[in-house]
Amino acid sequence: MPFNDARERLGEALLRSQVLAGAYRLVDGRNTAGVTIEDTNAPVVHLVGTGAVMPEVLQAAKELASEGVIAHVVDITSPGRLYGSWQRTLKQGIRTASTPSFPGALRPIFTERAPIVSIHDGASHAMAWLGSALGMPQVAMGVDTFGQSGTIQDLYKIHDLDAGSIVNGALAALSLNV
Repeated sequence: MPFNDARERLGEALLRSQVLAGAYRLVDGRNTAGVTIEDTNAPVVHLVGTGAVMPEVLQAAKELASEGVIAHVVDITSPGRLYGSWQRTLKQGIRTASTPSFPGALRPIFTERAPIVSIHDGASHAMAWLGSALGMPQVAMGVDTFGQSGTIQDLYKIHDLDAGSIVNGALAALSLNV
């Protein structure tokens, strides 16, 4: 269970704090589903998901790990809280004419500078600000057209929210990081 692994890795108090702040690292990509990647030159990507699409995000992380890609999985528990924290940090820098600091709630989660793939079964732009906040390239994936009907699997495929499309999004994000 990824959540139990996160609780063991982070400890109950830190995990609770991060969940309430809006995000936590669900999976450390250096050890995904029994695949340990110790290669210091291995490519690194952050798969950032929220809500019902997390099983597809976890599957994509496993597929990437099997190909030697370190894919950290970040679970966004509250996009609004996380965005608000970033905006407060940014606005403080603007008001004081100083360089804004790295947003506090994001600091312990994104410990490695790496491209980001955000995955949301809502509008892709809902988390498209993360790349700007972290100063990294980002591929934002989500639902940008409406009116389709079908099974969840069919709709995820139509909107590129299936595991294979997420893997391709990660490879695209890694190619942007040159």
